[in-house]
Amino acid sequence: MKLTLLNGSPRGEKSNSQVMLKWLSDGYGEELPILNINTVQKHKAAILASLDADIIYMAIPLYFDSMPGQVMKFFEELSQYKVQLNGKKIGFLVHSGFPEGYHSYALRAVLESIADELGMEHLRTVIRGGSEGTRLMPENFQKKEAKAIRQIGKAIKSGHDILMMYLIHLLSLFTCQRQNRYRLSFLACLVSRMHTGIHC
Repeated sequence: MKLTLLNGSPRGEKSNSQVMLKWLSDGYGEELPILNINTVQKHKAAILASLDADIIYMAIPLYFDSMPGQVMKFFEELSQYKVQLNGKKIGFLVHSGFPEGYHSYALRAVLESIADELGMEHLRTVIRGGSEGTRLMPENFQKKEAKAIRQIGKAIKSGHDILMMYLIHLLSLFTCQRQNRYRLSFLACLVSRMHTGIHC
């Protein structure tokens, strides 16, 4: 399986998305190139890499409850290659500075629709809140977050369920005693949501 990583942040290489995709690459077990699509001039190379890949994984920062403009432009250009994309897989990591994840729910639905429109298999959309400043902090301050995102890479490599592996490790982020009491019920709710569409 050939994996292409795309960075949808306008900040490009100096973005939080870049850091998280590097973590994902570490989890995948290979040093993969991260292609930035923050300018239209870079889209052709990203499209060619996407057409050559079996799986595309894109990190996207939340902008005004949606995606950055250049990401939408990229999808418009990519839609010209539906025949070549048919049957390939695509997944997304949507992140924002909001501590809550629900701000990204609308974009998650849009991305699922885009994957369907492109004829691609959707590998789930992982949502991460509280990501602002990721690029500025030393990694030893973010060990748990990095470990959780590495699970996405491991899941892609092994063919396991991306969201399940991510959520299980994400539970380690709960540090206060009150939250710890609800770990199991929280996980049960998330697993239920995966299969029923119910929001926790």
